[in-house]
Amino acid sequence: EAAVETVGFALKDFDPEGETVPIGRPVWNTSVVVLDSWLRPVGPGVVGELYLGGAQVADGYVGQPGLSAQRFVADPYAADGSRLYRTGDLVRWSQDGQLEYVGRADDQVKVRGFRIELDEIRNVLESHPEVTAAAVVAYDHPAGGKYLAAYLTARAELGEGLREFAAGMLPEYMVPTVFTVLESFPVTVNGKLDRRALPVPDLAAASGTGREPVSVAETALADIFTDVLRLPAGTTVSVEDDFFRLGGDSILAARVVAQAIRRDLSISVRNMFELRTIDELARVHEQAVLEQAAAIEQPPAEPVTLPPSTVLERLRESGQEPDAWVYTESLTMPVVPSARIRSAFLDLVAAVDALRLRVTVMNKRLWLSEIMPPGSAESAGQFVDGAPALNDADVRSLALSHIRITEGLPVALVAVSRGDVTVLMLAVHGAAADRLGVHTLLARLRQTVEGGRVSFPPEASLVAALHQVDVSGEQENAAATSVWAQRLTAATVDVPDAWDATGFTQVDLGAGLSAERVLAGVRAAVAEFGLKHAPDLVFDGEVSLGEPVSGAVGPFTATSPVVALAKADDLVPEQYPLLRFHHRSGRRALKKVPVPALLVTRLHGTGAEPGQREGIEHQYRAVIRWRCDVEGAVVMLLGFSTGAERLLEEALARALHT
Repeated sequence: EAAVETVGFALKDFDPEGETVPIGRPVWNTSVVVLDSWLRPVGPGVVGELYLGGAQVADGYVGQPGLSAQRFVADPYAADGSRLYRTGDLVRWSQDGQLEYVGRADDQVKVRGFRIELDEIRNVLESHPEVTAAAVVAYDHPAGGKYLAAYLTARAELGEGLREFAAGMLPEYMVPTVFTVLESFPVTVNGKLDRRALPVPDLAAASGTGREPVSVAETALADIFTDVLRLPAGTTVSVEDDFFRLGGDSILAARVVAQAIRRDLSISVRNMFELRTIDELARVHEQAVLEQAAAIEQPPAEPVTLPPSTVLERLRESGQEPDAWVYTESLTMPVVPSARIRSAFLDLVAAVDALRLRVTVMNKRLWLSEIMPPGSAESAGQFVDGAPALNDADVRSLALSHIRITEGLPVALVAVSRGDVTVLMLAVHGAAADRLGVHTLLARLRQTVEGGRVSFPPEASLVAALHQVDVSGEQENAAATSVWAQRLTAATVDVPDAWDATGFTQVDLGAGLSAERVLAGVRAAVAEFGLKHAPDLVFDGEVSLGEPVSGAVGPFTATSPVVALAKADDLVPEQYPLLRFHHRSGRRALKKVPVPALLVTRLHGTGAEPGQREGIEHQYRAVIRWRCDVEGAVVMLLGFSTGAERLLEEALARALHT
């Protein structure tokens, strides 16, 4: 890239007390500049990238125009069109005008969310008295993410002593996963380290050095470690092996916990970070089994970890606040004492797992959910006696203001007495219950209030229900992801004349219609809307993921894309949310697909504020709500322009009354 010599330093000027040996100043006929990432010169002591200029700089790489354009760049401070060579070296100017070498710009990597300078780790390893040279490389982990591998030459056998030495001087996430001792480093013809010639590190080498698993819990955890970490077949994992030394990270730790719970092992994400080994984790599980046997009739004293639900994952990916998606429903009943309503509400919260859901935001990529034990949160404050003067909109707002799912408070109830009636407004976070679940809870609350203590069937376990959904997702055929992705390409089609964020109208369809007929009429109207505005229109319809564990209240309603004008095909609607949120490769393949502009959703009661979005509706430009009960059928149109509303109303009339 440059002929012979570009910078030099006279050793007679070297200060033995100095921290580094400078690389000097530019020689005659050469210029150097130190620039930041915006190509601005940096001052003394500030690290920047070294650029070379002058007569000695080459014109480029022969036959490699792309690489030449990347490394030989225009000089931003020259008017004659001359170029600079971008070395990739990180340097800084000293106070006396000497260049000091710091490292390589291309040696900066991101591991487990942390940005790391590989040379910083290398320097620590080389400071060990028995290490003669070291290099650190970041590799792709078979289970996803990256891990650090250290290579070194040494004067003596080091064993685990070098790892302990590094752990004493570096943060835990900077300690290499694998240490490989070489007789010598491979080098290129130019005498530089040949990273491509380094042997592939053996992740399995960090395992199997201790006792083999014996108990059922230890064997199960060893299988889970091997599966989650994608260790090679035949790898022996010992009970003393550290999960994070084998290349694990926070995401993989959560997967271990999810698999462990499916096998009835009582461990948490916190246990993974604090205990780390199979031996210690198995002890935690065995202790939990003993405690459960000793107090089989007592409620759990610790939170129970849940796998992430479809709704919670969608909320996390949306970037909205944890309390953003809430559903409401109201009912009017003969006036009853406030104390009776409060007692019934607290009994309901204690009996239903979903109403004690707590979400912990770890980072943008990881939200954890767990069921809190009864009485662990201040649920009494979630019941509010509202003033009689409050209108329905104010009552709803009051209920919404009490939702704090990060504190284990996903539910609130407001009671307002008006003359001889009491109005109840129930608000439940969308990650705790879907609209059908909210309706079921309110009906159960009414029965208890009107009839005293009512004996209901045992509540199905939300933990078991969500685990069943997760298992169903992992069993889906990953080959179908490409078909679903193709279907959703049409979701990007915009219909600007059809939308109006403030638009709202309600269509009363009268009595005598079945739910099946109303839904068919709505879909026929959407098809006619698509025929006029967008022949390739895709909308989201609702599917249930809770069938395998009927009876549980929870977030079991998901959405699946529907082509408005398409004929029937072999795709099963439930397959899309299972692949998108509960299948390892499906989640990656479908993460970037667009969300359709339109949602068709069913209401099971009254209370949702007209014109105001609730729950998952916040992700859509327009929403069609429909309700069908003994009082009649209603369709609500949110987010449509006046012309689109008229078209849909006329299409509904033709579909339902011809």
